[in-house]
Parts: sequence; C-alpha cells; structure tokens
Amino acid sequence: MLLVASLVRRDGRVPIHYVHQYTPYAPLEMRHARNGTGEPLTYRERQVLTLLAKGMDGPAIAGELGLSPETVRSYTQGARAKLGAGTRTEAVALALTRGEIAI
Repeated sequence: MLLVASLVRRDGRVPIHYVHQYTPYAPLEMRHARNGTGEPLTYRERQVLTLLAKGMDGPAIAGELGLSPETVRSYTQGARAKLGAGTRTEAVALALTRGEIAI
C-alpha cells in the first residue's frame, strides 16, 4: 500500500495508469462465478478463441475461417459474455484454464 500511496500527487490525484497498474483483480475463477452466464461455448466461439490463443488477430481469423471481421468480433463478444471475461485475453485464459480450448 505504501507503493500506491507514494504515487499520489500533491493535489491528491493518482495518475490513471498507476491506478490500473496496481488495482487488485479477483482470480479468474471468481470472476466467472460472478459474471459468466454459464452457457457452453459454441463450436465457432471455441474456434475463434483457439486462433486468438495462437496469436492471430481479428482480421486474420476472419480470413482463416471465411467470416467477416464483424462476425469474428461477435463470436468473441459472445464467448467473453459466457465466460465472464472483461477482455479477449482473459477469455482465452479462462477457456484454456477450463479446458474449453487447447493450443
């Protein structure tokens, strides 16, 4: 806590990048229990997450699967909602942890 307190400016404000850097996050399992819908991922959602885990970006995934980038974004958002993930990276981590996908 001293480290964070030392980042406070004289006027009492903390630069936003420091706030995000030191904000504690709940473990992934707790986030899922709190936010996820619990629905199983579809085949396409698992495909998209697997390609994300392999380092591909949205347009590359769209080309690989023959989809539009907007469709890939939609699958990613659906998977994030089902897993209770805040980001694509977190969705991949959760899916890997739970055995939903493998790389």
